[in-house]
Amino acid sequence: MKPGGAAELSRVIDQAIAKSRKRIKRQTEKFNQWRSERSKKFQKSFLDGHSIEVYTDGKTLLKERLKSIAAAKSSIYLSTFIFNIDSSAVKIIKALCLKSRQGVDVRILADSYGGKKFFRKYQRRLRSKCRIGILRFNPPAWGLEKIAYALHEKLIIIDGETLLMGGNGIENSYHHIQPAKKFFYDFDMKIKGPVACWFQQRFIETYRKSILWDEPMGDPFTGRGNGRPREIKEYLFGPSTFSNCNMNIDYGNARVLPKYANPLFKKERPIFDSYLGALLSSADNSEIKIYSPYFVPHDKYIAALIWARARGMKVTIITNSIESNDAGALTLVGMVYRVGRLIKSGVKIRLWQGPKTLHRKAGVFGNK
Repeated sequence: MKPGGAAELSRVIDQAIAKSRKRIKRQTEKFNQWRSERSKKFQKSFLDGHSIEVYTDGKTLLKERLKSIAAAKSSIYLSTFIFNIDSSAVKIIKALCLKSRQGVDVRILADSYGGKKFFRKYQRRLRSKCRIGILRFNPPAWGLEKIAYALHEKLIIIDGETLLMGGNGIENSYHHIQPAKKFFYDFDMKIKGPVACWFQQRFIETYRKSILWDEPMGDPFTGRGNGRPREIKEYLFGPSTFSNCNMNIDYGNARVLPKYANPLFKKERPIFDSYLGALLSSADNSEIKIYSPYFVPHDKYIAALIWARARGMKVTIITNSIESNDAGALTLVGMVYRVGRLIKSGVKIRLWQGPKTLHRKAGVFGNK
């Protein structure tokens, strides 16, 4: 047998599968122990006092984004992975510029890759003519060892009271406007209430840490930055102070559990923990329905779903087909490799046929 030959490859894969099965078995045994403690903690973590509107159509979402921006009185904090320069993006750019000229504190935090066209064409103009603070998240200058980290959130926070969030970037493809090579099947929500202030505080934390990473001689670990004069920093990123917000507001009866993750700065996995909390809080024999594009689950998630099936829960997952996948065939190969145990346990895997690209990340757990 030659090193690196087919037999060697088969042996390595078999070893990986065996180790994965052991990890899954160990994890599955823990869920019964965690159920009472974690489900109670999960249910007590929700914040009261919200109203929620859901937008499933991209054109309607664009109208709501522009309407919410126009209504801003004190601040607009926007963070996004995709920020393009097509027609719908330009509408948002013009709306942000107008509000900034009216005295509203406008900041934009965009991924350096997903927003590269935006930065190249508009950052100087928006800073000089509109006085908007703009920050690139994780450009190559931060270090090539960080290249795997992307800013994937999509948040627009208005006055610390209104939050627009979901899976849609700022581009015609998400707003369902021609011309576009593809349309995304996704949804966003408008949430009014305390959670908007909670996310504003997370945005400010990420923005400040990103400024320190961006400093030529800054030190993000000590919080000291000594690279640029204050006037230059304020021209680039906006004033050193941010708008305040109030958590003690009440807009309705909906309860919301906010979760935020930025793996470049913190290694916690609160989003996965919320999926786990929702599973553990679901009643035996209830129904779980999950949208999960690019579905390549890790061992702990596989173990959680197998545990749910053992408790009689009916689990259905909708993920991408070849036709509705924009991430290439490698993701589908990874999915096939990972889902065998789930299918054997009775988890139903359904492939979204399109024609839109499946992009929703959401679920309904036990009808709650």
